[in-house]
Amino acid sequence: GNRGLLRFAATATPALVLFQVVLGVAFRHGVMGVVPHILWAFVVAIFLVPTLAATLSIQNAGVRQAGIAFAVVASVQILVGFSLFIMQAMDADPTVLIVVTAVHTATGALTLAAAVVMAILIRRIIWNAAVHEDGESPAAPFESKHSSLRASHIEDPGLTRISHR
Repeated sequence: GNRGLLRFAATATPALVLFQVVLGVAFRHGVMGVVPHILWAFVVAIFLVPTLAATLSIQNAGVRQAGIAFAVVASVQILVGFSLFIMQAMDADPTVLIVVTAVHTATGALTLAAAVVMAILIRRIIWNAAVHEDGESPAAPFESKHSSLRASHIEDPGLTRISHR
């Protein structure tokens, strides 16, 4: 259901974006050509749609905002990358290329950060939903009765509802 899609998005999104950053770094440092970086950008772009849909289905405003922020930053990153590719093909002014490359690099870091924040918030939602549904922490087998992880110590109203639309 929705929780499975959210769990998948929380796990896969940072991994996909990290791999894209690694491909960009490899290209930037001459380890490989630009084609793998461009092709993987399409994978990340396609993955944006279900990820955004999953985060928008959450009743928690923080997760929705994180999903929107990730989608916006990733979209800007893709557009800047596409612009950079076109500018290089047109043999644009080197100063402009340097500036746009720096923007693309910084936006790549922001995209990864946004993916990680979104994943953390989604995991928090899933954790809290499991705590409140079962009445017991998912970490119960690993807890002692003095553990700070006990479900009774998790007080986070508003994060426990996952929409089932």
